[in-house]
Amino acid sequence: MLVCLPSAFARDIGIHSVCYGVSKVTLFDEHDKKIAFSDKTTILQTLQRHADFLIEGRLAGNDYAAARILPTIFYLNGFYNVPYICNHSTHRNYPVCKTFNANPEWKMKANGNQLYRWAYECFEVMNVAHPDFQKFMGAHVKNVLQREPFFQGIFLDDVSGHFNAGLYGFHKTNEQAVVQSGKEGMLFIKVKHTINQSQGPCSAIEVKKSNGTQVQVYGVWHAVKTIFLKPEVQPGDVVTVTYYSDAPDWQLPSDQQWTEATAHLLAHIKHHIGSKLLIYNGTQLGYTYDQQFLAYADGCMREGFVADNPTIENWRADIERLASISQRKKYFTLTYIPKNTPPEDEIRQIWFAYASFLLGNNGNGFFSVCYSAQHLIFHSLWNRDIGKPLENFREKANGVYIREYQHAYVAVNPGNKAATVAIPPGFEAHIKAQNQSLLLKPHQGLVLYRAH
Repeated sequence: MLVCLPSAFARDIGIHSVCYGVSKVTLFDEHDKKIAFSDKTTILQTLQRHADFLIEGRLAGNDYAAARILPTIFYLNGFYNVPYICNHSTHRNYPVCKTFNANPEWKMKANGNQLYRWAYECFEVMNVAHPDFQKFMGAHVKNVLQREPFFQGIFLDDVSGHFNAGLYGFHKTNEQAVVQSGKEGMLFIKVKHTINQSQGPCSAIEVKKSNGTQVQVYGVWHAVKTIFLKPEVQPGDVVTVTYYSDAPDWQLPSDQQWTEATAHLLAHIKHHIGSKLLIYNGTQLGYTYDQQFLAYADGCMREGFVADNPTIENWRADIERLASISQRKKYFTLTYIPKNTPPEDEIRQIWFAYASFLLGNNGNGFFSVCYSAQHLIFHSLWNRDIGKPLENFREKANGVYIREYQHAYVAVNPGNKAATVAIPPGFEAHIKAQNQSLLLKPHQGLVLYRAH
């Protein structure tokens, strides 16, 4: 049963949130003091008051109450077969996993071996170019939106215009090897291919004797393709080893091939869902594939927006991409704040991301910061009216970038040296200022609001 909640503020910008089982919300007040909430009612009230748009909209326990209150699009990773979904027949994407397994020709292979992604529980990589795969994906998304009409569209994750062999190029390898003895009697075997060094299921190694008994692994020396064994075997024994390795030499799909295949997939989905929203996650700096994808998609997400103390060049590229795309399409920025960040640095990162967003947003941007998809962050000052921008962002002589709105003045220092910013007449800062000026530390941003 839903509670009656107050409507959201009439903000001048859009605030979105990724909600994959949200169990906690942290809210900062106008003085940058924070309080955290973990009960369902307060989380719903906070979302209603401080958010405009949700990705997935799921609270802890698969509760979609939030998705019935705010505009929401549902999540789908259509580029991998997610094995654990086959254990949950009530999951909306269960038909996807089931159909993928029934059509192994839809899966990406290298020299006959199934490819996996090293993270995310060792997901199987799908062949995006397969026409039957594309048609099925479009039909599945349409069916979900018809069955669950409170969703306004689809959020398609892990979309990219290039095939990243460093992430996707692992397959399961089975070999026979002879046990050898090294210094001080250490037992080991040599394998033929580079062993995956990730910490997920795609780094699992299994060694068995000829009778099927498993041998315990003592350690791995990836650089020399060596697996050390506990003394449960003898030198000269032949064992079977199963491990995940880099794919051997094979013809990778070119960026052009992967971009075209992905664009065709987006086109199929859009054809099936019509006016419903299609948003993809995966816009990346240094690539231009968004031009083709946005011919079909209604918008995209930039995950990692101005994060990790970027260089000035990368920071500016982030702002320019936001400025360009948000003129005509929805552009979602998402910045993660590492947990256990010291309080002073935490608030600096939050305001750096928010002020940077205001520099580039041209009307269709949606902003978000969070600790994780289960722990959201909001700031009460983001509800302040800032009006329309009066100019595009510009750089001052001291390396600070500024942009003036009708009711706000935005300044960001993306450099590695501190810089002073004068407070324009009629504006005030929510933090302490001296002599009508503020010192901006490296990678710090601020928003001055017009005085009441």
